[in-house]
Amino acid sequence: MATTVTLQLPLGVLPSVSLTDEQLAMLTRIEQTDFPFVEEKLLKDGRIELEDLPTAVREFKRFIALVGFRIGPLGMISSLIDEVWHQFILFTRQYPRFCRETVGFFIHHQPNTSYTPVPSNAGRSFVRAYERYFGPVPEFWFRGLPTEVAQTYTEKCSDPPPGECTPSGWEGDPPDDDD
Repeated sequence: MATTVTLQLPLGVLPSVSLTDEQLAMLTRIEQTDFPFVEEKLLKDGRIELEDLPTAVREFKRFIALVGFRIGPLGMISSLIDEVWHQFILFTRQYPRFCRETVGFFIHHQPNTSYTPVPSNAGRSFVRAYERYFGPVPEFWFRGLPTEVAQTYTEKCSDPPPGECTPSGWEGDPPDDDD
């Protein structure tokens, strides 16, 4: 009798996803990186509840993995997970090192403003990419969003109006070395 062994991929990537050796190594680096200093600051400043911290960190790492796959633009549709990103950026020595050592380039955070608009398709782009690599987007991502906005992401329809629910994002192009 033959036994089927299912390989557990880093960060919970779906077994049906084909990965290059480089992508697998990147995912492993992201998964194995801990940043307790960010977690401590999130808790100390009351930015996140203790019971939400492991999920927020895992989902932040998944977002970074999608950036590492060079998928973009990607909308950061969760204010809780965006808070992990915000707090990490404040650690100006550790954040650039994390970016270089995991995905190989600095990941710029782009607030959604009239001067730095996040493309209107960035939210749906994120959801499509997430579903391709990790399966259905957990409800955690939609916490705090108005129901009608969350539905635009979970249903197969158009993007919500710009600025309604994408507080920030990644524009989709890795920076040049001098950025």
